[in-house]
Amino acid sequence: MMLHQRLGFLVLLCAVVAMVALGALGVGHGGLADTNLDMRFLYLAGVRWWHGVSAYVPGGLVSSDPWLGEAAAGYDFAYPPQSAPLCLLLGAWSPTGARVLMTALNVAAALALAALSLRFVREGQPYQHAGRTDAATWAIPAIVLGNPTTSFVIWAGQTTLIVALALMAGWEYGRRGRWIVGGILLAFATIKPQLSCLAILWLALERRWRVLTVMVFAILMFAAVPLIVSGPVGLAREWIVSVQRYGAGPYNTLGSRMIFGLRNMLYAVGIHAPSFVPVAFLAFALAWRYRAEIVDENVLSLLVGVSLLSGFAHSYDVAILTPLVPAFWRHLHQRAGASLIGLGLMLVITLPNSLLEPLHSPLLLHARVMALLVALVWLVVMSVREAGIRRRMPAEGPRLDACRQSGGRGAGW
Repeated sequence: MMLHQRLGFLVLLCAVVAMVALGALGVGHGGLADTNLDMRFLYLAGVRWWHGVSAYVPGGLVSSDPWLGEAAAGYDFAYPPQSAPLCLLLGAWSPTGARVLMTALNVAAALALAALSLRFVREGQPYQHAGRTDAATWAIPAIVLGNPTTSFVIWAGQTTLIVALALMAGWEYGRRGRWIVGGILLAFATIKPQLSCLAILWLALERRWRVLTVMVFAILMFAAVPLIVSGPVGLAREWIVSVQRYGAGPYNTLGSRMIFGLRNMLYAVGIHAPSFVPVAFLAFALAWRYRAEIVDENVLSLLVGVSLLSGFAHSYDVAILTPLVPAFWRHLHQRAGASLIGLGLMLVITLPNSLLEPLHSPLLLHARVMALLVALVWLVVMSVREAGIRRRMPAEGPRLDACRQSGGRGAGW
């Protein structure tokens, strides 16, 4: 057992080292000088709001800082107004200070996601028994921290890790009666509305009005500075125009290597399909209609998965799938073969573009999309099966069965 503990610690240590080296230090991506390139637009937006200028009006930006020069020349900002607190926080620092701060925020978000995922795994399931080592203690953090998407988000200075944390924690608090904290966290999660909208709609159908009311007020408070600068009507108009302009950019149109989803995958093989957004809402409606047939702990995982497949997302937004890690672990941790298949799917889903692009195969580049589709279908099947078992067992059955069978024995998801 001591050997297993040491091995687990070594695996977790390797995951943390990989995250810091590839993400925070930019090893293999040009080093520190090329980190946080996407964050530059958040920084410039914050500087504009600090100076009382709308962040959504392009042009008029010049910077002598070589790190900011390219972003200033091609400035394009489309985050919703409630992103202002993050932008203002970054814009209050020097460019160097803002880069350090954004890296620290992303690393902290990754660590918090690992801890929260471990909490999701253990909810209602005693994984420690008779003094045995809990494999989830090291395996779950290692998967969350060590996967390539986590490192990429930290390196790029993107916001998906922070949004994933806000969504997971907001969902948890909002459904556990902590509606003030939950509402504030969900409000921040809406800075990527395409990834959080289905989860928020689910909470609305559950009639969690208090947490949603707090969320709305928090969004208005977060957007206070943009509202003061542009006014409500002007702000709405400016943001809509900026979203349209952003959507027409080279990295945001069909065929771009950065776009993740079913529609772009089909486009890559010559099939021009319409938007999959109606499919997402159909899947959502079916999930709601048959929610009694689905394990409640898996709902958030399925919602973010459908959002990623059917809406507008980039490859780095795969980090929003963090809830799938504890979901798969709960189902597979005692089945070695299935665990390896689940881990393999996770690795495929999080493969970086830089590894797939040299193969010059559009289909392989979008293999991640198919892997996610397979993972979601598999999760639905396991969830329906587990829900059926729970209905047939006495109230205490699942808990007693978990006590007898777990004890941290599996190694996998």
